[in-house]
Amino acid sequence: MSSFRADSRHITGAVLLLSFFISLTVYAIAPPARVERVLLFPGSVEPDLAGEIRMVPRRGDTEEAVSVFVAELIGGPGRIDRSRVVPRGTRVQSVMLRGNRVFIDLSPALLDATGARIVLSLPQMLETIRYNVLYNFRSIDEVTVTIGGELLNEEAFR
Repeated sequence: MSSFRADSRHITGAVLLLSFFISLTVYAIAPPARVERVLLFPGSVEPDLAGEIRMVPRRGDTEEAVSVFVAELIGGPGRIDRSRVVPRGTRVQSVMLRGNRVFIDLSPALLDATGARIVLSLPQMLETIRYNVLYNFRSIDEVTVTIGGELLNEEAFR
């Protein structure tokens, strides 16, 4: 009887090990369609950032992943006590990755905050986008955000 217990333990262990390797292989061949990201939005009244976990579409390379992430960030928060980072109508025009640097170009609609309830100044908007990208993409060292292809003198907008 004790021989049977030892054999069943070996069989159970082998089955568990085999199922682990099968799961690992399936994950490597066909990773999940979505990846978990933390989007940081300012409060409705105070500009303090708070995280919101979202499942965003997984993309093949970092450049596409950053583009999808920033578009999701621009879309706004899901929670009512959080505020948008940028005004409605702002779009991602392009994202370029060069080494460990990423360049994000946003549409000029970012400058048109007429009627928008944005608690951030322009420099804070750009810094929030930078911080979100650096927080979610650890391989990126530097983020440059342009508006309509132009670097802005952020001091003028304080």
